[in-house]
Amino acid sequence: IDTGVDYTHNAFDNCDAQTFQLTGQTTLLNDLVQSEHPYGNNEETTFTIHKPGYTNIAVHFTNLTLEEINGNADTTDRIYILDGNNATIAVYKGEHSSFWTPSVAGDTMHIRLVTDGSVTRDGFVIDQVINGTTNVTMDWSSCSRVAGGWDTYHDDANPLDDHGHGTHVAGIALSQNDTYKGVAPSASVVAVKAISANGKGYASDVLAGIEYCTSNAKRLNISVISMSLACGGNSCV
Repeated sequence: IDTGVDYTHNAFDNCDAQTFQLTGQTTLLNDLVQSEHPYGNNEETTFTIHKPGYTNIAVHFTNLTLEEINGNADTTDRIYILDGNNATIAVYKGEHSSFWTPSVAGDTMHIRLVTDGSVTRDGFVIDQVINGTTNVTMDWSSCSRVAGGWDTYHDDANPLDDHGHGTHVAGIALSQNDTYKGVAPSASVVAVKAISANGKGYASDVLAGIEYCTSNAKRLNISVISMSLACGGNSCV
């Protein structure tokens, strides 16, 4: 959990991860899946969408409006997208409009709303599901040393390093160089970007990254979480 990983680097066997195309059968929901408007404080509510016969499932939000991170004012208001085994697939905060989630194998998706005790906003509305893949789903199949990841800072599926520190730390762990061998040269990495290009971030994004790793321990074979961070006040740098 850091500034991401430059998975295109030759140390990661020149991983060429791409997003899938939006492909499959979309269906409008007769009954919208939605939060209360506005949602409440100190809430943890899970909504489940189950579509028997689906092989891959994703959902479409018409809108998502949660409390924003503002300056030094951090917030833990988040939407967690979970697969049928409760592994976190995506995490969102703030405002987003008309977007698909990444798709997951299976016929079930859970949407978990978690809020803190401060500001409330309008919440979310889900209007469609798809039996297929979406254009925000990363295809890591070409990557022998990268198993997956998420960007909790930007709320997207591409944890590419735009700073350098995360790649440096990953190299210390994973390097297969004969002279500068890493401490775990045969391991692979799950890249979680929680820190910005200028090396700053928020504790809640780091916590969301930890949640991503712990919930995916079985699915992505995660046994160790590495974090090289320093914190001051509400801001992690």
